[in-house]
Amino acid sequence: MHSYSRLEAYTKSFYLREIVRPEKLPNLHISSGQVFSWAYPDTWEKPRTFFSLHFHVKVVHNGQSCNSDKTILNNITEETKYDVNIKSKKYVFCVRAQDKYAQGPWSQWSQCIVNKTEVNCQLL
Repeated sequence: MHSYSRLEAYTKSFYLREIVRPEKLPNLHISSGQVFSWAYPDTWEKPRTFFSLHFHVKVVHNGQSCNSDKTILNNITEETKYDVNIKSKKYVFCVRAQDKYAQGPWSQWSQCIVNKTEVNCQLL
């Protein structure tokens, strides 16, 4: 009796930047009326000096999504705080993170909805 067998080999290659995605940013809050701050995700590797993130900060008109192209302010920063100095009292502050060196996918947006004196910070 003779048995036929076949050997198959599969390979998959990938870059680290394709699989490293930070979680949403925790503890997003506002202080001093216009300074927003947040923290690194708890799951992000330490030391943070070696595994750095940078942050995409965006301010859009009230009622707009963080994915909107109609921005009031759009910037990249390495700080975990941002001073929003705009005239409007109604807007949406959005922030997300990306591995600074691998340049992989961005985290999902975290946002604060600012409506004059009321601020509601939430994860999307």
